[in-house]
Amino acid sequence: MALEHETQVYRDHLMEILGPLNCNEGKFTVIKGDHIAGPFATYEDALQFGYNTHGLTPFLVKKIERNETVLYFSRPV
Repeated sequence: MALEHETQVYRDHLMEILGPLNCNEGKFTVIKGDHIAGPFATYEDALQFGYNTHGLTPFLVKKIERNETVLYFSRPV
């Protein structure tokens, strides 16, 4: 699965990423390998940082949430 490692890094470090008193909740983080950057105020800021830093190689931009919002998508079979 693409970005599986980065997703696990996010989960493993969520409490650190959230910051004291959850002050970073609702902001965005960029994760590439084991490197965590941010927080960024907007998705666009995080994405721009990711492209500037990592180019076109895959990286994860993730909204910082204590309780992750799960979205379901379906398509006709």
